[in-house]
Amino acid sequence: MKYIALGEIAVLIVWGPLMIGGGFYVLAHHWSWNVVIASLPYVLGVTTVIFGKHIDKQTIDTEKESHGAGADREKASRYAVLAMMVLPYLLTAYLIATKFLTPVMAIVLLAVPTFLQTYPALLKPRPETRPEGFPEGQGGWPLYFAPLAFVNNRAFGFGSWSG
Repeated sequence: MKYIALGEIAVLIVWGPLMIGGGFYVLAHHWSWNVVIASLPYVLGVTTVIFGKHIDKQTIDTEKESHGAGADREKASRYAVLAMMVLPYLLTAYLIATKFLTPVMAIVLLAVPTFLQTYPALLKPRPETRPEGFPEGQGGWPLYFAPLAFVNNRAFGFGSWSG
């Protein structure tokens, strides 16, 4: 699917509404849009990592003629990742406000410091060389945006991870 720019959309549909919403439907015997909305913070986090990887591999994907959403336009992809990092907070707030989720779920706000450390890097193009102090190897350089997105996603999922 990534070769026709549908890989990220497939992840969004399968890992969110289809898997979680569909699982709820099978168990409860009715559809709930709130369950679908509640699935989105998780799947958006996963998708930020995939987008980050495509941004990191832009040159390789272009050579392979892949047209993943992250490979075509780095700047637009970086801003899409930022939007996908903010949206889970807004969706969680909405679900708390509508009383679908309890206020305990506001624990995700403990991840805001990690987001605040992450977002400045997404405002700039990928560096040509490994930044000082950035990890190398597995989970690090030469990947840059994917590890940043992963750390942010992990913080949101745990509700309190600063790195």
